[in-house]
Amino acid sequence: MLRWELKKIIFSKIFIISLILIIAFRLYDVLKMWNRGDEYRTSNGLFEELYLNEDEYNDYAIPYYQNIKNADVAILMNTEGMYLENAFADMQEIKALVNAKKYSKSTYEVKMVDLVKKAARKVDGDSSKYEVRYYSKYIDTYNQRVEVEPVNNIGEYLNIIFSGKEIPFAIMLVWVTVMTAYVVKGQERKRFQGIYMTTPNGRRKGILTKLAAFGIILVALELLCFVALIINAVTMYGFSFRVLFSAVQSAPEYMYCPIHTSVIGIIFISYVVKIIVYLMFMCITALIAYFIKAIPAILVSVLSGVLPVFLLVRMDKATYEASQLYSSIRQYFPPLLIDYSEYIIDFDYARLFNFPVSRMVCVITVAFFVIMLCIVLLILFAEKKNMEMGYGIKSRKNK
Repeated sequence: MLRWELKKIIFSKIFIISLILIIAFRLYDVLKMWNRGDEYRTSNGLFEELYLNEDEYNDYAIPYYQNIKNADVAILMNTEGMYLENAFADMQEIKALVNAKKYSKSTYEVKMVDLVKKAARKVDGDSSKYEVRYYSKYIDTYNQRVEVEPVNNIGEYLNIIFSGKEIPFAIMLVWVTVMTAYVVKGQERKRFQGIYMTTPNGRRKGILTKLAAFGIILVALELLCFVALIINAVTMYGFSFRVLFSAVQSAPEYMYCPIHTSVIGIIFISYVVKIIVYLMFMCITALIAYFIKAIPAILVSVLSGVLPVFLLVRMDKATYEASQLYSSIRQYFPPLLIDYSEYIIDFDYARLFNFPVSRMVCVITVAFFVIMLCIVLLILFAEKKNMEMGYGIKSRKNK
């Protein structure tokens, strides 16, 4: 049955057309940053070349850098460079490697030691039970050995792919809800379908199989987009696999990231998070569409997801109260996971039942709860009559 549902979705005209449009938009979203591609490739290429060739770096690059680092910028811009087009570009890249080496050898560890010492002083006899738990978690997070490496431009790149994604999120959410309503309401009146949809158990299996089929397609699409993004990072932006597999804390902008993983790992987690949010809205739409017409179900799902996101990410957080309100909302409202960097750039833990809980873990838990609740409700109500789900055939129970 699952294979049949997959084939029905994949070979339907609306899916093929909409998928082409979605892929075209996703490609545009990646390629619109092409205007900085050459800049990144050149910069990363020289950085990696000097990092891997110690003799070149020590014997030529450093003396060259020492000779030009205090020169006037206008002069350097018009002076032919040893490595790139002009001496100023050379100076910038050599300086970036000098700073990256210093950061990886000493700066990062000094910062972490300082953080742990300050947190340890907070855990004393006057601290509350929650403060002890909070700072103990803080110490556990930052008192780990992380092998950071010299990297270049990776912090900027992560900010580019993580930030300002409200429009792509809205478009994907519309696509997910439209396709879910289309799949749930039925595409064709197949003879075999008419047989199994006339029984409560058949309807129960039918709706879950439909959701499973579209869920598989959705996960496969996002994973393909993840692979495409990595290929884009290597080709368009010139990042080496050494950089992509280095700890995300190697980028100074992500020094305080509480997740200990690689650059490619933190990107992968962002795709997993998006998949969870899309699956949640798939289940919400399926539940609503099971009882009412498709278009109202789509409108309810889209408005409940997209509109709050646009309003909240543009919310004025200038005051402490507004900032705290926003933090509280994004702890329980899964669509705000689209603003992914907010959750991973720092130690983003909140108080829940007197325990420190990661806001990202909390909001993902909420998403899973909604998914499970929708599935349970669909199973429970599968025995109810539903003419559209049954393709116009009333339920017939065995007596």
